[in-house]
Amino acid sequence: QKATVDSLYFFYGQRLSNLTTDFRPRFLDVMSDFRADLRQILTEDQRVMYDSLVHEREAGHTSRRRNN
Repeated sequence: QKATVDSLYFFYGQRLSNLTTDFRPRFLDVMSDFRADLRQILTEDQRVMYDSLVHEREAGHTSRRRNN
């Protein structure tokens, strides 16, 4: 039973890894397009604030990845 569970865990873990590999670039492209479109409708002051918030969020993600 342990061997079967381990096998299933590995099999589905690999499938999830493949899914992430396929999904992540597409997700990032969509988010990039969204941000570009959003920035077009913001005022200059709003763009500065938005860019600051995006940068802060991305820095937090980078920091958490380094700590894991």
